[in-house]
Amino acid sequence: MSTTTSNRSRTAALVLLCAGALAACGAPGGAPAAGTTTSTTTSTTTGGTTTGGTTTGTTTGGPADGAEAAADRALADLARQRGAQAVSTTPATPDHPELAVLAATTGGTSTVVTLLARDGATWRTESELTAAAPLLAGREGGAVEWRRLTGGFAADAVVYLRGGTLSSGVDAVVARREDDGGWRFVPLEGQHEGVATADDVYAADPLFDDSSTFVTREQAGGQVVVTYWDYAVGADVAWFTKSPGPRPQG
Repeated sequence: MSTTTSNRSRTAALVLLCAGALAACGAPGGAPAAGTTTSTTTSTTTGGTTTGGTTTGTTTGGPADGAEAAADRALADLARQRGAQAVSTTPATPDHPELAVLAATTGGTSTVVTLLARDGATWRTESELTAAAPLLAGREGGAVEWRRLTGGFAADAVVYLRGGTLSSGVDAVVARREDDGGWRFVPLEGQHEGVATADDVYAADPLFDDSSTFVTREQAGGQVVVTYWDYAVGADVAWFTKSPGPRPQG
């Protein structure tokens, strides 16, 4: 069993700070707040290939402003610039820096997921991934969760999306941080017939607990089909594969 990594209190504070930045600065793309300067170089995803960039937010203030406060303000400013509908962070570990996710629906049909790592009082963009569905921004519990699903040093980011009728209107993608600092959406092997595994990254109505195994649920013929998933690494692939699930008591 693994333990879910969360930073809910700090994330909640960041959401409030981001909301304040939006109110003070107007619509995304407007002028930064007074006393704040930000330079941004975004990364792009083309044909399934992600190219990284650097995102830097520098906040100037009084001597009482520490690195934590400066980093929070920088992240809030980046969220405002990108029109983020969800902001979530996870604490630093001895092996990895503090990480953050910004998620925003673009064009009403897709979601841009920006994954960042903290560097002192600033943030650098490690990857920018695009999911082909709108963000489930109003989800109870938040549109982004941090889970330990793939056994990596860093927690995995679960981003909830609007799904179809088969998945009760809820899908999710799981973003994994690789050893080189890049991120990718982890596919689910054989989840949907006729869909290439590399493109089959949308978990249908998933349910998580504190373990590395999770389930997806789909409606079929008036019944709910439940499938268990575990992360597996093969010779050339690393994905979620179907698991037998818990054994019946008897």
